[in-house]
Amino acid sequence: MFKPVTQGVLLCSTIGLLSCSTLPDVNLEEQVVISGKVAFADQSERNNAIEVTLNGKSFQAGPDGNFEIATGAREFYQFRYASENAYDAIHTFSHNELEIADGQLLIPSVELVEKKPERRMLTFGGDVMMGRRYLDPYWGEKTLIHPETRLADMKAVLSGIKPYMEIADFSAINLETILSEEEPADSAPKSVVFFTHPDIIEALEWAGIDYVSLGNNHTYDYLDEGLVTTLDALAQSNLAYSGAGMNAAQALAPYHGDLKGLPYKAWGYVGWEGRVQPNQVAEVNKAGAAYGSEENISQSVSDGAASNQIDMVQYHGSREYSEGPTETTETRLKLAIDSGADVVIAHHPHVAQGFEIYKNKLIAYSLGNFAFDQFFYSTHGAIVVHVWMDGDDFYRAEVVPVHVRDYKPLPGMNNAREYVMSRVARLSAERGVTIGRSGGHGIIGKDVAPSWTGPYEDILYVGDFENFDSQSARDRSWFVDNGSYSKSDIAYAGANGLAVTTENPEAATRFGLKTFMRVFPADMMVVRGYVKASPGTVISGLTQYRPRRKNRYKALDEEPFNPVSTMTLNGNAWQAFEFDFRAPADGQREARFVFDIKGAETVVFDEITITPK
Repeated sequence: MFKPVTQGVLLCSTIGLLSCSTLPDVNLEEQVVISGKVAFADQSERNNAIEVTLNGKSFQAGPDGNFEIATGAREFYQFRYASENAYDAIHTFSHNELEIADGQLLIPSVELVEKKPERRMLTFGGDVMMGRRYLDPYWGEKTLIHPETRLADMKAVLSGIKPYMEIADFSAINLETILSEEEPADSAPKSVVFFTHPDIIEALEWAGIDYVSLGNNHTYDYLDEGLVTTLDALAQSNLAYSGAGMNAAQALAPYHGDLKGLPYKAWGYVGWEGRVQPNQVAEVNKAGAAYGSEENISQSVSDGAASNQIDMVQYHGSREYSEGPTETTETRLKLAIDSGADVVIAHHPHVAQGFEIYKNKLIAYSLGNFAFDQFFYSTHGAIVVHVWMDGDDFYRAEVVPVHVRDYKPLPGMNNAREYVMSRVARLSAERGVTIGRSGGHGIIGKDVAPSWTGPYEDILYVGDFENFDSQSARDRSWFVDNGSYSKSDIAYAGANGLAVTTENPEAATRFGLKTFMRVFPADMMVVRGYVKASPGTVISGLTQYRPRRKNRYKALDEEPFNPVSTMTLNGNAWQAFEFDFRAPADGQREARFVFDIKGAETVVFDEITITPK
């Protein structure tokens, strides 16, 4: 049902970034002053040698770590903090999420991690592929990777996250695809298979990636031929890899390397054998991914782990789109640490989950996606995690929110930052881990005060439109029938709204979510937001549901829209709306919400949220 709202309900930051009601507009022609503070995490006094670089221009922080920078206003600001005594740090903020005081924009304080002889910085990202919709998207969307510009296009996909990966001593992702110049003729008898051109190797190396795990459920998508071309391509590159092979012994063997004089080993495992035949895991005389059974993890990690060596395990398993690990996954990840692993990183759910400290070692239960082409809204919120190890002892971790927008991993800003960090903080707190704060990131370490406490309940998190079309990445969340939409500088809050323009004024214009949402936290949900149009404009809310056994695309084309309620605008000012709707139930799997618009040439929406009722 529709409920008129006299005052807006906005889900804004509760941790020091600006509240929605006073967001400054972005005037790209004016000068702004940005101030902040940077210090060493261990309270070192060596702050007089910290350089702050803003969008390519460098400044020196004062002896107390404070700095003040005059610059032209921009949609977003990327800061690099550097010192010969510390690891570089990258933080990115949009103009409209920064606090303003005394005429200055304030950057949240940043902590740097000091360099020490035994300390190494490891960085991990989630699932990666660059096939399927990167090459042949649905719904007439923009193609991101073209044969004639393939390598440049692949680099463009990674360019937004590159600064975060290249600052580490070691960076790793899960390569969830086979590598082949052409699609192999034979594939495994499964509904979803991936292949990516080997040019992705050079793109990953360019972006600062050092290692890829092959222990996942798509490594054997094209059987022996696909695995052979993958292993051959990687063998000719500088990328380290493990987690698959032409037999179980090869697949279970770790990669062993050196990080500035400190040895390390890295294992990759997939958590299940697969239902089809031939299955996806390596056996005595069969190729495939390393099977992460308790026996295999215990034996292979125990055989290879050693003191004075960093032992890393990546594991691909658990339930997709879930909030936490299955009992099997949790048992195996902790078993890896019991067997000698020093840091354990998991993936496969395609969404970010929480962290746990187990026997003083770090477990990340799911990083979510990295470069991946899923259009489920929940899969667009992910994390990259920096981990500092003092030898084989865990020292500190930093959680970087990531927004996979336009299938590109980008630093999470605005509502995307709040959604990701609040989710990770909540799920980590359930396991006794406090998430503190450095700049726009979360930190895990000793004596950390909780900072990302939320709650942040908006499961849509892109309805603020602040990053709708920035960093060469256009949000693919929306559709319109009988019209078009574009970013607007007319906004209820912040700098941007979304303008929907009617093509044929005699017919209704339908605007809303392009596809179904998959996971809902409550039986009843509510859509809130603000709309601005001419008086008499009629806005109707509609829902559409996908039956459990029906193909998604057929459901989008064939399933009926169910009217929720209708409102009529009574003036030219912004008007709040609130529509209640039922989450999927009774044999339904997914749902989406859309608006019908009648009586206006242009309607501007802003601050659309979807939250539990």
